[in-house]
Amino acid sequence: MGRRRLLAQLAAARWAMTEDGLRRMLLRATGPRPKKRQAISRVAPNHLSGTRDATIRDGIATLPIVGPSFRYDDWLLEYYGWPSYESLARDFAFLLTSPEVRAIVLSINSPGGEVDGLHELSRLIFAGRGQKPIHAHISGEGCSAAYYLASTADRIVATADSIVGCLGTRFTAYDDTEFLRQLGFERIEIVSTQTPKKDVDLTTAEGQAAVQVVCDRLADVFLNDVAHYRGVTREIVLADYGQGGVFVGEAALKPGLIDGIMTSEELHAELVALLGGGQASATRSAASPIADVPLTAEAPGLEAGEAATEIVLEGAAAAAAATDVTASAPVYFCAGCGNRQKESGACAGCGAETSEAAPEPAAANTDGAEPATAIEVDPEPAAAVVTMVGASVVDVAAEQDRLRLEAVNAERARLLGIDALARPGYADVIAACKADPTCTPAMAALKLAQAKASKYRTHLDALVADVHADPAPPAAAAPTLAEVPSAASGLLATYHRMAQERAAARRSR
Repeated sequence: MGRRRLLAQLAAARWAMTEDGLRRMLLRATGPRPKKRQAISRVAPNHLSGTRDATIRDGIATLPIVGPSFRYDDWLLEYYGWPSYESLARDFAFLLTSPEVRAIVLSINSPGGEVDGLHELSRLIFAGRGQKPIHAHISGEGCSAAYYLASTADRIVATADSIVGCLGTRFTAYDDTEFLRQLGFERIEIVSTQTPKKDVDLTTAEGQAAVQVVCDRLADVFLNDVAHYRGVTREIVLADYGQGGVFVGEAALKPGLIDGIMTSEELHAELVALLGGGQASATRSAASPIADVPLTAEAPGLEAGEAATEIVLEGAAAAAAATDVTASAPVYFCAGCGNRQKESGACAGCGAETSEAAPEPAAANTDGAEPATAIEVDPEPAAAVVTMVGASVVDVAAEQDRLRLEAVNAERARLLGIDALARPGYADVIAACKADPTCTPAMAALKLAQAKASKYRTHLDALVADVHADPAPPAAAAPTLAEVPSAASGLLATYHRMAQERAAARRSR
C-alpha cells in the first residue's frame, strides 16, 4: 500500500479521536517506525506467550492500548505498533482464561481510534467483569475511543498529567475537487435513481446535515455505553463528562470520569497487595453454632427466609423430642375412688368432686446424669437465629447465582475468543473448538495453526507430485560441427550489412 493511498484511507474513515491525535496519526504514518512502547515501571515485564502485546509481572497482566486504534490487524499496525480491536479482543480473551493471570490492567495512552468495531470490543471487555479484577490506567492520553474502552473496566485511574475525555464521534472529509482538476482529473459519478441519497455532497448544507445525523447516532451509542459501563445516567454523561472537552488529571475526578490518581507502579503495588492478601472466604466456620444446619431454600412455595424459619422450627421440635422437654398440664384427683383425670369437676368414675393434684416427683437418677428440666426459650434470640439462618440461605443463593454467572461469562469469553480466530476455510476447526468445553482460545489458536500447516503441507505434496508426474521436456540438441561455420557466416553477413547501412546514412547527411 502506497503512503498516499494510506493517508487517503486514514482521512476518510470515521473516528472517535481528538483532532490533534488525528493529525499526529497522519504525520506518523509517513514517518519512521517507532520503537515498542510500554508503561513506565521499575521492572521490565515479560511478554506473555500466546498474546500479541500483553505482558505479565507478579501475576498481573498489562494489555497496552497505545496510539491510534483500528478495527483490523494488518502489517501496517504491526509495523507502527498501533493496536487493533481484533488483536485486543484475542489478547483479552486469552488473559481472561489464563490461569497465570490474576488481574488485568488496560494500559492506555491513546488519542482515540476508529469507530468501526469499537462497540463490540467494549462489550467483550465489559462481559469479563467479575471473572478477574480489571483496571484501566491512563498515562498520557485517554481520549475518545480510548476512554470508551477504559470505561469498561472495574476502575479507572490516571496520572496527574493525563488528558482524559473528548467523548463523541467525528467525520473528517477533504474537498479534493480542485486538486484533481489541476492534475487533469474530473470526477464523474452515476448514482441509481432509486437511491438518490446514496450520493451525499458534503459541499452542500443538505449533505452535511445528512452526515450529521449519522455522526449523532454513533455518538448516542458511544455515550449510552459509557453511561452503562460507569453506572451513571446518560444525563450525567451529557452534563458532566465535558461535552467533548478534556480534563487534566484531578480535574477528571470530580465529574466522575476517573476514580483515582496514581502512577502505574502505584497501581501495580496496590494490586499485588490486594491479590497477595487473598479474598475473604465465603465458607462458614465449622465452629459456628449453626454450621451443621442444612441450608436450603428449595421447599416449594417458600421464600428463602420462610424456608429458614421452617428449618429452625423443625430443628427445635427435633431437639425437644430428643431431650423429652414437655410442658406439664394440670391433673385432677378424686379422693373417693382415687381416679386421676385431666378435666376438673365431677369424677368420671364415681361422680365426686375432684381437686388438682400435686405434681409427681421426678424419677430417681440412676446413671448420675443431670435430671431433665424444662427449658424456657427466649423468643427474641430464637427470632435472631431465624434471621441469621435466613440471611445465610440468601447468601448461599446469591453465591450460587454468582458462580453461575461467572460460569456463563467464562463460557461467553471462551466462545468469543475462539470466534475471533475464525478464518475463511477453517469453519470446521472453529466449530469443533467451540463444541469442546475444555478448549480455550489459546488451544484453538494452536489447532488452527496446525490445520493451516496441514493444509499447506497437503498442497505442497500435491505440487511435488505434479512435478514428478509431468515428463521432463526434451533437451535441445547440440549443434553439429558442420552447422557451426554456417551459423557464424550468417552472423558476419548480417553485421556487414548493418555496417554498410549506417555508413550510407552518414554520407547522406
